[in-house]
Amino acid sequence: MKIIVKKQAEKYLLKVQEHIRLRLQQGIEDIAKGEGDIKRLQGNQYRYKKHHYRILFALYPEEEIIEITEINTRTNIKY
Repeated sequence: MKIIVKKQAEKYLLKVQEHIRLRLQQGIEDIAKGEGDIKRLQGNQYRYKKHHYRILFALYPEEEIIEITEINTRTNIKY
């Protein structure tokens, strides 16, 4: 699967501390494998939970694309 990281998610990864960035990058790898705490929201939107961080993503299986749309803490993310 091809992973596309949108601008907000990329900016969030750049501003967090190194150990958190590594944890979130591991979460993105888990999403690509289909592992971890993944919950379907609406349509092709999904939520991945890692500690108190959330990664929102869209899945397009016919094109084999995962689009990471938002990364944030659980208190700051709206879905």
